[in-house]
Amino acid sequence: MRPTYPAFRAVLTATLLVAGSHRLRAETRDDDIQALREQIRQLDQKLRALERKQELKDEATVAAAKKLPVVSADAGGFKFASPDKAFELRFGGTVQFDDRLFLDDGAPNRSRFILRRIRTPIQGTVAGKYGFNITPELGGGTGSTNSTVALIDAWLSAQLTPQFNVKAGRFVSPVALEPGANRHFIESPFVNTLLPNRDIGIEFYGTVADGYASYRLGVYNGTRNNTQGFSSDEADGDPSFAGRIAVNPFKGQDGALSKLSLGLGFSVGNQRGDGAIGGANALQNIVTNGQQTLVSFRNGTTGNGVIADGREVRFSPSLEWYPGNPWSVVAEYASDNVHYTRYAGATAANSFTGTSTAWRGTVGYVLTGEASSRAGVNPASDFNLAQGTWGAFELVARVSGIEVAPELFRDPSRGGNLSRSTNATGAIAYGVGVNWFLNRNVRVLVNAEKTHFDFGGAGTGGVADDEFYLFTRLQLGF
Repeated sequence: MRPTYPAFRAVLTATLLVAGSHRLRAETRDDDIQALREQIRQLDQKLRALERKQELKDEATVAAAKKLPVVSADAGGFKFASPDKAFELRFGGTVQFDDRLFLDDGAPNRSRFILRRIRTPIQGTVAGKYGFNITPELGGGTGSTNSTVALIDAWLSAQLTPQFNVKAGRFVSPVALEPGANRHFIESPFVNTLLPNRDIGIEFYGTVADGYASYRLGVYNGTRNNTQGFSSDEADGDPSFAGRIAVNPFKGQDGALSKLSLGLGFSVGNQRGDGAIGGANALQNIVTNGQQTLVSFRNGTTGNGVIADGREVRFSPSLEWYPGNPWSVVAEYASDNVHYTRYAGATAANSFTGTSTAWRGTVGYVLTGEASSRAGVNPASDFNLAQGTWGAFELVARVSGIEVAPELFRDPSRGGNLSRSTNATGAIAYGVGVNWFLNRNVRVLVNAEKTHFDFGGAGTGGVADDEFYLFTRLQLGF
């Protein structure tokens, strides 16, 4: 049977409606995709704009940071510096509180508390290569005083190349290995009493031969042994030549010997007192490791004694070994050859030449296993009772000796005629100690040392037949 027209029209209409619906949905999807693409494009543009704004902001932050000083405070001190470190200012400090307890039968009233050193160094760098150091001494306690205000260091330098640099002003002398200080013990050994501490002059220094050798060579005013007076100790104005050469013969090799350093310090110059025995330019007394007088160059009453009056030649070979493990070994020798003049009253009586010598050997071992260095020991764990950590402990031992020039004690026709009853002609000392490093900045040192004197007396020099002391130090340094 053939379909009727109305039925055919209904089928056609339905078909068209279905087709139109599909087409409409397809067109709608295309429109939606186009709209979505447009939204994505707009969002991408906004994201790019935001990213660019952040880049500009970061660039502005970096540019601003380059103009701001860098401020830091750590175990090395307090620092203010330009971002490129070309200009830098550093503040440090050293405070040493000592307890000196003498256990021998020598002169009374020697045990005491002292502020041994209070120093606040100010150091800096200008234009990346020029440096300076200004260090006031606010303590400087000795056996007889607890307060001496002075300027301990004041110098400027030019860092030109690793091989050649210049320093001028007042600073530690190059002759001694450890002038005015000691790494392992509280007080310096006999070697230091025969060598200069600080001097004023100009020196050249650097490292050569790919680090195998270093040098310090200079011209100085010349100063008495074991002193740190700010002005010249010379009355004649003649300069002194001094220096120190150090070599590392095994540098670059494997093994502990790669850290071995051999050195030689020396000085040559004229040292002349002003003729006033005991005056400003008189010879510095030789002292013991306990800082008591071993030899006084004043002989009894004022005006009688010995002064330096001519050529003085010093030399001091040394060995220094910090192998990068708990051990450390230091050895040093000193020779001081001086032309003397003996005074009787205000009159120069006779002249002579004499040589005094001293030596020392020191060894240390860190019980807690950290590496020993010239600066000390950096504990693996700082002292903290709450956490049960105790820092680092080091055992140290030292033997040292001195032989005073025998010419100083000879009769007036051939020597200085110094008294044997109030002075010692030589000595040998044995010491042990424990060093407790609470952290990089705080340490406690306990030393016991016994000294036996040759021909010692218990007179005005304060020297007993034996010196035996127990020294303790609390030190803060940064």
